[in-house]
Amino acid sequence: MIAVDVRVSPLEIVALLLAHSVIAGLLIEASLSRCTAFSLLLALSASLVASLRWHYSAHSSRIRRFIIADAWSLLLPQPPGAAPVKHALPVTLRCGEYLIILKFSPLTEGVGSAPAKVVRLWPGTLSRADASRLRRALRAAARLE
Repeated sequence: MIAVDVRVSPLEIVALLLAHSVIAGLLIEASLSRCTAFSLLLALSASLVASLRWHYSAHSSRIRRFIIADAWSLLLPQPPGAAPVKHALPVTLRCGEYLIILKFSPLTEGVGSAPAKVVRLWPGTLSRADASRLRRALRAAARLE
C-alpha cells in the first residue's frame, strides 16, 4: 500500500502565468480595435483568475491525496470533508522523470459510478520521498503485467 500527498506545484502556477502573459502580449501587439483588444484582455484576465481560484479553492475538484492498495485505489478530493472515492488501480499514461500521468478508472461502470479521473503530477507536486516510492511502485506494477 502506498499513500501519496499531492500539492499544487509551483511549476503549474508559473506555466499558467507565462501562458496568459504571452497571450496578453500577442493581443496587445495585434492590430485589433481598442474595444476588441480590451474585451479579449478582460476575458483573458477572467480566465487567469478562474484558473488560480481552481488551484487554490477549498471547493476545488483537485485530488489532495491518493492511496494505492493491492486491488483498488482511493482518491481523497480537495475539500477536507469530502468523501473519498474508491477506484480501480491506476493506469500509467506517462511515468517520466518530470511528469507522471495516472488515470484512475471507476471500480464499476454504469449509471451513478464516479467518472475516470486523470491526475497529472508535475515536479514539485510530490515530496521526493513520495515521488520515488510512487515511481518504484509503478515500475514494479509494470513488470508484473
